[in-house]
Amino acid sequence: MDKKLLTILTVVFFIGSAKCQMPADSTKQFNYIPFSSVGFNISSISAVGISYRKHFANPTTIQITGGFISTSGNTSSAIGAEIQFEISKKSNLRYYISLGLGHYSFSSGQSTNMGLGIGIELPAFSETIFDNVTAGASIFYPAAYFTSSGTNVVTLGVSLFTYYNF
Repeated sequence: MDKKLLTILTVVFFIGSAKCQMPADSTKQFNYIPFSSVGFNISSISAVGISYRKHFANPTTIQITGGFISTSGNTSSAIGAEIQFEISKKSNLRYYISLGLGHYSFSSGQSTNMGLGIGIELPAFSETIFDNVTAGASIFYPAAYFTSSGTNVVTLGVSLFTYYNF
């Protein structure tokens, strides 16, 4: 018998054997639990400040963030949003694809930023995301920064966040 055919048959056999040994409940549909989150988001894409998220009974999450700071007569503000599509289907962590948009206003000008990214969120004090404090991060690429000075850049973006989920 040809070595290539033997290799292919061996691989198919092991894949089939592994699939047969999966627990019976592994094929159950994942039930998304709807919940809300309040926390703090620091993001170069979707704003810096107090944040609210709504997790629906499907893979979709919508997040809004806003904040301002005023020092020595200079005021800076940011408002932004993300839509996240969860791909993890687990109750003890989230990883997701995210699309973010934010508007930043500084004494030196303004910037509108947007990006596409991936993120992860982990529970802090128990084994599940729900009814718990969580922390996570997102990396955006491409991330586009459009400034009022005309300097437009496409580069990397980052978010760090912590939430209480209820």
